[in-house]
Amino acid sequence: MSIVHCFWLEDTAKLRRAFRRYAGDNKCPGKYGYCNGHAPLDEIDWPVKTMIESFTSEFPHTDPRWPTKCDDCGYTFLETDNWQIWTSRLYRRNDTGEITTLEDCPPGAMWDAWWMEGHHRGRQAVPTDKLYLVVKLPDGVHWTVDGPSTGGGPGWVRTGTVPKITARPSILTEKYHGFLTDGLLIAC
Repeated sequence: MSIVHCFWLEDTAKLRRAFRRYAGDNKCPGKYGYCNGHAPLDEIDWPVKTMIESFTSEFPHTDPRWPTKCDDCGYTFLETDNWQIWTSRLYRRNDTGEITTLEDCPPGAMWDAWWMEGHHRGRQAVPTDKLYLVVKLPDGVHWTVDGPSTGGGPGWVRTGTVPKITARPSILTEKYHGFLTDGLLIAC
């Protein structure tokens, strides 16, 4: 039986940006299944809780920092392939102070998906803390505790205060089955 301790991610009101090129029609052996290239850009203040803009127009395609090849297979991007400024909100772990993104956080990370406000679909009542709680599971899935269940039911009932949350019934994904009990992810 494996146990993962949960911890809270606090929004820092900052974004990490990167240049991104991708070719969605290609078959690539990398983790996305298509060609993808990233190059670090910067970190900026972004105190407002809004959806994140692309900023692509600020950086002409002639800027040498744009990736020219796929990070995984070496495919050379064409001018007609996609150009994007990739943005990731930065979070601070409440247990260690480490800064991370939702893409890079380890299992047990717990955060408020504030952009989902008002999406407590199928719930009997909105949780009193008004969070839209998400937890990263050991299999990498971002489990929406406050979302609908995959079985079509009303979702999970949760109690406690973050990060010491208990949710019932059990959690089931393609590669993980377990419980969230008092802030611990306990595999079955």
